[in-house]
Amino acid sequence: MKVTRGRRRVVVAVVVLAAAGAAAGWWATHRASVPEPPAVDLAGADPEVAAAVESARAAVRREPSSGAAWGHLGMVLRAHDFGPEANACLAEAERLAPNEPRWPYLQGLTLILTDPDAGLRRLQRAVELCDNKPLAPRLRLAETLLAQGRLDEAEEQLRRARAAEPGHPRVRLALGRLAYQRDDLAGSRNHLQAAADSPFARKTARSLLAAVRQRLGDPGAADEAARAARLPDDPPWPDPFVEEVEELGASKQAAIARADSLFFQGRGGEAVALLSQAVRRYPDADRVWLALGRILVQLKDDAAAVPALRRTTELAPDSSEGWFQLGVALYRLENVDEAADCFRQAVRLKPDYAWAHHNLGLCRKRQGDRAGAAEPLRTALRYKPDYAPAREAPEALTSSERTAP
Repeated sequence: MKVTRGRRRVVVAVVVLAAAGAAAGWWATHRASVPEPPAVDLAGADPEVAAAVESARAAVRREPSSGAAWGHLGMVLRAHDFGPEANACLAEAERLAPNEPRWPYLQGLTLILTDPDAGLRRLQRAVELCDNKPLAPRLRLAETLLAQGRLDEAEEQLRRARAAEPGHPRVRLALGRLAYQRDDLAGSRNHLQAAADSPFARKTARSLLAAVRQRLGDPGAADEAARAARLPDDPPWPDPFVEEVEELGASKQAAIARADSLFFQGRGGEAVALLSQAVRRYPDADRVWLALGRILVQLKDDAAAVPALRRTTELAPDSSEGWFQLGVALYRLENVDEAADCFRQAVRLKPDYAWAHHNLGLCRKRQGDRAGAAEPLRTALRYKPDYAPAREAPEALTSSERTAP
C-alpha cells in the first residue's frame, strides 16, 4: 500500500510522541527512585551551619544521581553532628559511587558505636577499596576487631599495616594490645615501648605498659601507673578522611575541635590561622577567643596571647580558665603583678584550681613575699598532692601542659 506524505507525517508524529512519553515515564520512574535529601532540624543552629547544610542539600537536588553530591552532604551533616541524616546520605553516595572508600568508611565510624556488626562490614568494605592508602581505615578496622575479641582477624590486618609502615606508632600500639590479650607480655612490652613517645599514644601506651610490668613483677609498676594516669588524654590519631569532614565544620565548636586536632599534629601555625579566622567570624564568642589564646600560650607566643585572653575575660568574666591562661602569658612577659591578679581571679572562681594556686605562689615569690607564697603553694599541694615537683618549677605552670603534645 502506498503511504502518502500526510500519513507519513502522522506516523512520525506518533513515534515522536511515543518516544517522548516513554522518556517522560523513565524520568518519572528515575526521579521516584532517587530519594530526597533528608530533612534537617536547623532550629537554633549557627547561620553559617544552616547555610552550609542548605547549600549541600541544594547541590543534591540539582544532581540527584551524583554520588559526590550525596557524599558531600553526608560529610557536611556529619561535621555538624547530624549522625543519622549523614549516614542516610553516605549510604546513597555509596550506592551511586560504589568504588569510593570514603562513603562506607564514614558510615562505619558511626555504626560501630550503635551497630558494631554493620559498622565492621562498612569498615571492611572501605579497606577493600583503599588497601593501605590511607592506612587509617585498616587500622580502625584492626582496632575494632581487637575490641570485639577477633584476635586472628585483627592480627592479619595489623600484619598488612605493618608491612606498609613498620614503625607506625599506631600499629605498634595495636600490636601491643594484641600481644597483651594473648598473654605475650614480653612482646606486648616491646611494642608498647615503641609507641609510648607518640603524642597520640602516650597515655594509652604507658598505662598498658604499667599493667604489663605489674604482671611481670616489676616493683616500679605502681608508680608508672600513677604517672600515666596524670597524663592528658591522648588526642585522636590523624585520619585524612575524618579531617576532610572536620574542615567542613562551620560552627564555633567545629573550629575549636579542628584547631585542637591541628595543634596535636604539630601544625600550630595552621591552628592559629584557623582560630584567627573564627574570631573574625564570631567576635563575641568567648570560647573561640579562649581557644586561640590557649594555643598561643602553648606555642609560647605570649605577646599575641594576651589580647586574645583579655577579650576572653571581657566576654566571660567568670571564665576561670581565661583568667588562668592570661595570668600565665603575663607572668612570662614579666608582668608579675597583673599575673597575680589573674591567678587570684582564677582561684576565686574555681577554688580547687591547683595550677592557679601554684602560680599565685610563684608570683608572690617573684614579688618578694616569700612568706605569702607558702599558703597558695600548700593549697596547690592539698588539691593535687601528687604534684609536689611543682614547688620547684622555675616558671608558671599552664594547665594546657595537660593537653599539649
